[in-house]
Amino acid sequence: MPSPEAHWLPSQSLPLTEYESITGKLGHTTTTVHWLHFFLPDFYMEIATCLKIHHNNLHMTNKQFRLLLKLQHVHDVPHNHRTFAMAKTAKATHLLQCSHFISKRLSKLMDFVISILNNDLVS
Repeated sequence: MPSPEAHWLPSQSLPLTEYESITGKLGHTTTTVHWLHFFLPDFYMEIATCLKIHHNNLHMTNKQFRLLLKLQHVHDVPHNHRTFAMAKTAKATHLLQCSHFISKRLSKLMDFVISILNNDLVS
């Protein structure tokens, strides 16, 4: 994670794992800084958007991914095959190595949160 003095620019791109890591650290911080809890939905929304992009990309480019998606919805196959297909598609979606640009809204939010957390006047 970049230093707290760094500014989060919309032109920066981060992989999904970095978004998830930042969100996890902020979630842990909310145990002591309760007001930060109200900003977490913006981070969750950003992660959901990245996951949607990954899912669409895999659906358009990966034949095995499409077959696993079809297998999830077939009711004639055993339950363990369907859950295996669900696990494989979820793992592939999360592990796709693709960077995403930081949205302007998230960039401003991150700068705001960092400036407040670094302010000595805020206790």
